[in-house]
Amino acid sequence: MKPVLEDKPPRYWVQIRFAIIILGVLFITWLMPKGNRFKFEYSLGQEWNHPDLRAPMTYPVDKDKESYNNELNRIRAQFKPYVRKDLKTKDLTLEAFNGALDSIEADMKVVSKSNIAIKNRAQILLDSVYNIGILEPALLSAKGKADYFNEILANTITEKLFEEYLSLTEAKKIVKEKISYLPDSTKNIVWNALTVNIIPNIHKDTAINSIKLNELLETVSPNTGVVNLGDVIVSKGNIVTKNIHLKLLSLHNYYDKNSESNLDDILTFLGYLILIILLVCIYSFQINVTNPEIHNQPRAFLAVIFLILFTLVMTSFFARSDNISVYLVPFCTVPILLLAFFKQRLAILTHILLVFLASFMVPNPFEFMVIQIIAGFVAVISMLKIRFLSQFFVSTILVFLSYCISFIALSFLHISKINEVDYTQFIWFSGNFILTLLTYPLIYANEKVFGLVSDISLLEWNDVNSPLLKDLSEKAPGTFQHSLQVANISEAVVSELGGNSLLTRVGALYHDIGKMSNPQYFTENQNANYNPHDALPEEQSAEIIIKHVENGIELAKKTNLPERLIDFIRTHHGTTRVEYFYQRAVLSHLNEFVDEGSYRYNGPKPYSKEMAVLMIVDSIEAAAHSLKDPDEDSLEHLVDAIIDHKIDDRQFSDAPITLQEIETTRKIVKRLLKSIYHARIKYPEVG
Repeated sequence: MKPVLEDKPPRYWVQIRFAIIILGVLFITWLMPKGNRFKFEYSLGQEWNHPDLRAPMTYPVDKDKESYNNELNRIRAQFKPYVRKDLKTKDLTLEAFNGALDSIEADMKVVSKSNIAIKNRAQILLDSVYNIGILEPALLSAKGKADYFNEILANTITEKLFEEYLSLTEAKKIVKEKISYLPDSTKNIVWNALTVNIIPNIHKDTAINSIKLNELLETVSPNTGVVNLGDVIVSKGNIVTKNIHLKLLSLHNYYDKNSESNLDDILTFLGYLILIILLVCIYSFQINVTNPEIHNQPRAFLAVIFLILFTLVMTSFFARSDNISVYLVPFCTVPILLLAFFKQRLAILTHILLVFLASFMVPNPFEFMVIQIIAGFVAVISMLKIRFLSQFFVSTILVFLSYCISFIALSFLHISKINEVDYTQFIWFSGNFILTLLTYPLIYANEKVFGLVSDISLLEWNDVNSPLLKDLSEKAPGTFQHSLQVANISEAVVSELGGNSLLTRVGALYHDIGKMSNPQYFTENQNANYNPHDALPEEQSAEIIIKHVENGIELAKKTNLPERLIDFIRTHHGTTRVEYFYQRAVLSHLNEFVDEGSYRYNGPKPYSKEMAVLMIVDSIEAAAHSLKDPDEDSLEHLVDAIIDHKIDDRQFSDAPITLQEIETTRKIVKRLLKSIYHARIKYPEVG
């Protein structure tokens, strides 16, 4: 069974990718604000740089939010609660008192003769306190806030001062004073029976309060005036004062609230759709040039799409909220995450695309774009390679400072006093800082979900003392030394080509771990006196050699090696032929058919630049050991022969590596091999 490349594009991947992009574009367009948008950019205290603006219609001028809310709060503070006197409470209390008195009548020998008189006295007492009114505990909190209540009794509403009512404690105190004339034994019984059953009879009428308060609140107009059709709102060159700013905001809001026609919605949707398609096309073209592997690796492609869509969903939600600022959205998380897995250009391009798209959703888009782009560039520059937690923390602080400084700088452009800076924004920047700190654990989450590998994980796997490499050095020391040499050369080549050199190095360290199953069958682990292949037919020997790829994949999965590293094991031989045993089989069976398929690796071929380089270096480094006296000519001939053979065998047909890059690889490998096998000075023997 052929091994399957985990992130190799599936059949019809181009069509699937195109469909995902189309659906993504439509979804982003759907997230955009509905209706017409106000087309002018302006800031309080700044000069109006557009042509004279006349009112396109008659519209109301809204009060500023602070003044409007202050008026509403004043009404709420001055609102006199409506309370209802419950007439049944007194009867229920008296009934409960009489019942309690009757139940203990047998024990009331002293007062039994005057039982009826006590009950009558109790009724008079209860009448006196309930006629005044006993407030429920919840109403006591109104003391100091309301001078009087609106008391509802039947269909009558009467204004009564707060002090005219009794609290439950005060009512009990009055009762206690009124029964003080009774003998102690009788007084205690009456007191206990009354105090247990006295309950408030003045209750807050929640429904009426809500209705009456809303009626009062509705009397407050949200408008402070009207701008008539054709009136000049602001002239070119004028400073946008608070009064003008209020008129502009009102016009802005009027557009948002009153664009209800289907034609408006359709035109707005089409406008957004065209702009988003243009931006996505430019982005895709640039990615195809700078990071072509994104289009060819489904998991990487889906990871980028998910980050973009999730960030825009958060932005859309916060932009529609009156209580949450869009600056809470941790935009810099996206370039930081992408830097952990991909190149710097992808991080920058994606961040710029995100900021452009988000600017369609937010208020003050110019300010938003300036602040976010500055913060994004600070994040990318300070975190080019995420390898250490300390580096990440320092970079996050720098991002937070860039938000604060750029916001203050922009604020200075349209204020006259420093105390006019909106310092509440720093609360949102602080929240943004905390959310950005969560990026570090999100790196591991993305590794698990999308099968990506970050530099942080690569550094852990790069440790030659890791259990897997330690086993390799003990069970197959020759293979271990070969892997180290291949890792060093491959890393140098890929670094020169602008690829992921760390990924290449770590992939090279583990590419031959499958040889641990049968180390003695591989030349680098054999001694000069014994070769187990001498006793085997060529086809069986080829099968053992080929199987080290499958064994390596099995072992890698058992030890949880990341899939991107396992792909180096899968592809480092591509579909090449085990040339030595194939040629020996042809010579041994001159008159027989030799099945070439039995001598070829199952593949797949390398699908990235890094994998292609590993294939080249692995073959050349192994073959170089077969040279008896390696010199410059023999090494150059060996490198040329192996690379040309692999090109002829179409082993790089799936890899995005150019002929120029292959030539660069050829030169670097030759140079490094010459330095490794250079002639050493013969020192004279001592003594």
